[in-house]
Amino acid sequence: MTYNHENCDLLFVGSSSEIFRFNLHEGRFLTSLNAKSEAVEACGISPVHGLFASAGESGLLECHDLRARSSVACFDVGSSIKQPGVALTRVRFDSGGYHLGVGTQTGLVALYDLRSSKPLVVKDHLYDTKIVDIKFRSPTKLSNSSSSSNVCVLSADRKTCKLWRGSDGGTVTSIEPTAGCINDVLSNPNDGLLMLACDAPKIQVYFIPMLGPAP
Repeated sequence: MTYNHENCDLLFVGSSSEIFRFNLHEGRFLTSLNAKSEAVEACGISPVHGLFASAGESGLLECHDLRARSSVACFDVGSSIKQPGVALTRVRFDSGGYHLGVGTQTGLVALYDLRSSKPLVVKDHLYDTKIVDIKFRSPTKLSNSSSSSNVCVLSADRKTCKLWRGSDGGTVTSIEPTAGCINDVLSNPNDGLLMLACDAPKIQVYFIPMLGPAP
């Protein structure tokens, strides 16, 4: 599920090829978008140029122009990471609009530049469980350099949450929850607080100093 702040549309997907749209201003459903995948597992929208991306169970990443409500590109992520047909489970744009992270059912995270069909880096979580969340963190929190090559990615599968460098995939730190499997991750871009929503009664809270100050 994702929100388009330009027109107040809430877009959500499920186990079908339809991408449902609900306008929060008008309070009604709008005409759905149709994806090429039989089942769409995840979606995301760029905060910069508004490109909408959907990730399917057949390994296809499809991009839509929401102004025209039409598909503008379709890319086989599975083939590009040498896992044809692998299901895609998560997709996330960075705040700059040029980088895109895609997670798979087998625990891989592929980082792309939208201007290239080859992944910049492919990170293996090594647990062979699906990627449940991907987030980008500001490189200035981790380095004095402002180079885009210092971008870091926060990704989580069901067993672990990893912070790694987008330039080479090197792990910065890794967190394993004390109880339950991970369902979602909350990370405030202004501080180092990290929350894991797991199959457990309580939210698990961690602090990573290198990401920022304590709240």
